[in-house]
Amino acid sequence: MVESLIGLVAKRAGEAGAGRVLAVSVVAGELTGYTVESLRHYFEILTRGTQLEGAALSVRCVKPTMRCVSCGKVFERVRFSFDCPDCGMEGVPSGNGSEFYIDTIETED
Repeated sequence: MVESLIGLVAKRAGEAGAGRVLAVSVVAGELTGYTVESLRHYFEILTRGTQLEGAALSVRCVKPTMRCVSCGKVFERVRFSFDCPDCGMEGVPSGNGSEFYIDTIETED
């Protein structure tokens, strides 16, 4: 995934006529399974010798949310539970927490 991220950032920077990439900000849902530490580790290794070398990587984590099938409340999932905090009925995944995308790219002209 980090290789794809780097390739996409390099492509976008090239299309913009930018020189070096200074910073990349990504949004990663917790359900993706990616940890901030592993993303940063592989980003640092895989950007060596590229226009992204030395760029700062910031990661904003998104917690998964659930939607109660009974009352409709959207709530943050508590580990090992799917129960609505308002009515106690079971919730279903709302879709939040599984995203992974580039938020911003900062470049040097």
